[in-house]
Amino acid sequence: MYSRVNKRFEAELEQAHYQDDVNLLAIGTFGFADSGIAKIEEIALVPLNQTWLPFESLGEKELLDTLTMQNRSFIKCLRYNLSPKSPIANVLLTDTNPPTAFYLINDQTEDSYITEAKELIASSEFTSILVNVDRDVVDIPPPENKPLLGYNNHTDTAVNS
Repeated sequence: MYSRVNKRFEAELEQAHYQDDVNLLAIGTFGFADSGIAKIEEIALVPLNQTWLPFESLGEKELLDTLTMQNRSFIKCLRYNLSPKSPIANVLLTDTNPPTAFYLINDQTEDSYITEAKELIASSEFTSILVNVDRDVVDIPPPENKPLLGYNNHTDTAVNS
């Protein structure tokens, strides 16, 4: 079982091993065999950042970390039962008017995914930003009616900017 878990969750385990600020959350369904012994029916490992927000990629983790350090108001959109091939907004900033949706892609993202994401963006009521995290710096719009907090690395505390 150990080797199957290692093989299936290799990427998640590597992230947690090589990055001190990544946590792993095991989620699953459990049941009992006819013999009465407890068994795992399904299991998943979810990578979480240091504030326990789930992320799908390191680019998304960086965005979540930045938004958290800036004390921004946002919704982390979750995939649940959607296929990884179905585009969703990764994050929705709620402190901008209208809210701002971020769609994160990278150099390995399939063209069909990008096309579907652009279709979602075209029909969205939100301001939407499609960012290739391998090539572009994520341009985060300022919050509306709220001071933007900077981050002081020397004291690990937020400061008004």
